[in-house]
Amino acid sequence: MRPEPDDESGVYWEGLARHQVILQRCAVCAATRFPPMPSCPECGAEGGSPVESAATGTVYSFVRVHRAFSAEHAADVPYTVAVVELDERCRMLGRIVDGQPAAIGDRVSPAFADHEDWTELRFRVCAAPGPDDSEDRRVGADAGRDPAEAGRDPAEAGRDPAEGGR
Repeated sequence: MRPEPDDESGVYWEGLARHQVILQRCAVCAATRFPPMPSCPECGAEGGSPVESAATGTVYSFVRVHRAFSAEHAADVPYTVAVVELDERCRMLGRIVDGQPAAIGDRVSPAFADHEDWTELRFRVCAAPGPDDSEDRRVGADAGRDPAEAGRDPAEAGRDPAEGGR
Protein backbone atom coordinates (compact mmCIF):
# COMPACT_ATOMS: atom_id res chain seq x y z
CA MET A 1 0.00 0.00 0.00
CA ARG A 2 1.55 3.26 -1.13
CA PRO A 3 1.66 6.14 1.39
CA GLU A 4 -0.04 9.42 0.45
CA PRO A 5 2.31 12.33 1.29
CA ASP A 6 0.76 15.58 2.49
CA ASP A 7 2.18 19.11 2.80
CA GLU A 8 4.22 18.28 5.91
CA SER A 9 5.38 14.77 5.00
CA GLY A 10 6.28 15.31 1.33
CA VAL A 11 9.89 16.26 2.15
CA TYR A 12 10.28 13.09 4.23
CA TRP A 13 9.03 10.79 1.44
CA GLU A 14 11.14 12.58 -1.18
CA GLY A 15 14.18 12.06 1.05
CA LEU A 16 13.47 8.34 1.42
CA ALA A 17 13.36 8.03 -2.38
CA ARG A 18 16.99 9.31 -2.32
CA HIS A 19 17.80 6.98 0.62
CA GLN A 20 17.96 9.92 3.03
CA VAL A 21 15.99 10.32 6.26
CA ILE A 22 14.70 13.88 6.64
CA LEU A 23 13.43 15.07 10.02
CA GLN A 24 12.31 18.53 11.15
CA ARG A 25 14.21 20.83 13.49
CA CYS A 26 12.69 23.75 15.39
CA ALA A 27 14.39 27.08 14.70
CA VAL A 28 13.53 28.32 18.21
CA CYS A 29 14.42 25.45 20.59
CA ALA A 30 16.39 23.18 18.18
CA ALA A 31 14.27 20.11 19.06
CA THR A 32 14.23 17.52 16.30
CA ARG A 33 10.90 15.90 15.57
CA PHE A 34 9.13 13.23 13.60
CA PRO A 35 6.62 13.07 12.05
CA PRO A 36 6.80 16.43 10.31
CA MET A 37 4.17 18.84 11.64
CA PRO A 38 3.26 22.53 11.39
CA SER A 39 4.56 23.49 14.86
CA CYS A 40 7.03 22.30 17.48
CA PRO A 41 5.57 19.99 20.16
CA GLU A 42 8.31 21.12 22.58
CA CYS A 43 7.96 24.91 22.51
CA GLY A 44 4.96 25.56 20.25
CA ALA A 45 6.88 27.61 17.67
CA GLU A 46 5.44 27.47 14.17
CA GLY A 47 7.39 25.94 11.31
CA GLY A 48 10.46 23.79 11.20
CA SER A 49 13.41 23.22 8.92
CA PRO A 50 14.23 19.95 7.21
CA VAL A 51 17.39 18.29 8.51
CA GLU A 52 19.03 15.08 7.32
CA SER A 53 19.45 12.35 9.91
CA ALA A 54 21.84 9.41 9.98
CA ALA A 55 18.76 7.51 11.27
CA THR A 56 20.82 5.56 13.79
CA GLY A 57 19.32 4.87 17.16
CA THR A 58 18.16 2.36 19.73
CA VAL A 59 15.20 -0.02 19.79
CA TYR A 60 12.73 1.50 22.26
CA SER A 61 10.00 -1.11 21.80
CA PHE A 62 9.08 -3.83 19.32
CA VAL A 63 6.47 -6.39 18.34
CA ARG A 64 7.02 -9.64 16.45
CA VAL A 65 4.26 -10.27 13.88
CA HIS A 66 3.43 -13.95 13.34
CA ARG A 67 0.14 -13.68 11.44
CA ALA A 68 -0.22 -12.01 8.05
CA PHE A 69 -2.93 -9.36 7.88
CA SER A 70 -3.67 -10.32 4.26
CA ALA A 71 -2.87 -13.15 1.88
CA GLU A 72 -0.49 -10.94 -0.11
CA HIS A 73 1.78 -10.64 2.97
CA ALA A 74 1.72 -14.30 4.05
CA ALA A 75 5.31 -14.85 2.89
CA ASP A 76 6.52 -11.92 5.03
CA VAL A 77 5.75 -13.43 8.45
CA PRO A 78 7.27 -13.57 10.93
CA TYR A 79 8.74 -10.08 11.02
CA THR A 80 9.54 -7.47 13.63
CA VAL A 81 8.30 -3.89 13.79
CA ALA A 82 10.23 -1.60 16.14
CA VAL A 83 9.85 1.83 17.65
CA VAL A 84 13.33 3.32 17.32
CA GLU A 85 14.54 6.25 19.39
CA LEU A 86 16.87 8.05 17.03
CA ASP A 87 20.07 9.63 18.29
CA GLU A 88 18.32 12.99 17.70
CA ARG A 89 15.85 12.01 20.48
CA CYS A 90 12.72 11.51 18.38
CA ARG A 91 11.06 8.18 17.64
CA MET A 92 10.21 6.42 14.40
CA LEU A 93 8.46 3.18 13.55
CA GLY A 94 9.94 0.69 11.10
CA ARG A 95 10.32 -2.92 10.21
CA ILE A 96 13.54 -4.74 11.15
CA VAL A 97 15.12 -6.19 7.97
CA ASP A 98 15.61 -9.81 7.01
CA GLY A 99 13.75 -11.29 9.96
CA GLN A 100 16.53 -10.23 12.34
CA PRO A 101 15.66 -10.63 16.01
CA ALA A 102 15.47 -7.39 17.98
CA ALA A 103 15.63 -6.51 21.64
CA ILE A 104 15.05 -3.33 23.58
CA GLY A 105 18.32 -1.42 23.59
CA ASP A 106 19.71 -2.85 20.34
CA ARG A 107 21.52 -0.30 18.16
CA VAL A 108 20.07 0.03 14.67
CA SER A 109 20.94 1.74 11.41
CA PRO A 110 18.73 2.57 8.43
CA ALA A 111 17.94 0.20 5.59
CA PHE A 112 15.84 1.28 2.62
CA ALA A 113 13.30 -0.95 0.87
CA ASP A 114 12.52 0.33 -2.61
CA HIS A 115 9.03 -0.53 -3.79
CA GLU A 116 7.60 0.10 -7.25
CA ASP A 117 6.76 3.77 -6.63
CA TRP A 118 7.87 4.55 -3.07
CA THR A 119 10.65 3.80 -0.58
CA GLU A 120 10.17 2.41 2.91
CA LEU A 121 12.47 3.07 5.86
CA ARG A 122 13.45 -0.10 7.66
CA PHE A 123 16.10 -0.72 10.29
CA ARG A 124 19.01 -3.14 10.56
CA VAL A 125 20.20 -4.35 13.97
CA CYS A 126 23.89 -3.47 14.13
CA ALA A 127 24.75 -4.10 17.78
CA ALA A 128 23.15 -5.50 20.89
CA PRO A 129 23.73 -3.93 24.30
CA GLY A 130 27.02 -5.09 25.76
CA PRO A 131 27.59 -6.69 29.17
CA ASP A 132 28.82 -3.35 30.51
CA ASP A 133 25.53 -1.66 29.61
CA SER A 134 24.25 -0.48 32.97
CA GLU A 135 20.76 0.54 31.83
CA ASP A 136 18.07 -1.89 33.03
CA ARG A 137 16.18 -3.09 29.93
CA ARG A 138 14.24 -5.96 31.49
CA VAL A 139 10.52 -6.08 30.75
CA GLY A 140 7.57 -7.83 32.33
CA ALA A 141 7.37 -9.01 35.93
CA ASP A 142 11.09 -8.47 36.60
CA ALA A 143 11.26 -4.87 35.29
CA GLY A 144 12.71 -2.53 37.89
CA ARG A 145 13.50 -5.28 40.38
CA ASP A 146 16.96 -5.89 41.78
CA PRO A 147 18.64 -8.28 39.30
CA ALA A 148 19.62 -10.55 42.18
CA GLU A 149 15.92 -10.90 43.01
CA ALA A 150 14.70 -11.35 39.40
CA GLY A 151 12.60 -14.47 38.96
CA ARG A 152 12.06 -14.94 42.71
CA ASP A 153 8.78 -14.65 44.54
CA PRO A 154 8.39 -11.00 45.65
CA ALA A 155 7.50 -12.25 49.14
CA GLU A 156 10.97 -13.77 49.30
CA ALA A 157 12.75 -10.60 48.14
CA GLY A 158 15.57 -9.61 50.44
CA ARG A 159 15.77 -13.01 52.13
CA ASP A 160 18.87 -15.15 51.95
CA PRO A 161 17.90 -18.42 50.17
CA ALA A 162 20.45 -20.27 52.34
CA GLU A 163 18.37 -19.42 55.44
CA GLY A 164 15.37 -21.37 54.16
CA GLY A 165 11.86 -21.20 55.57
CA ARG A 166 9.82 -18.12 56.15
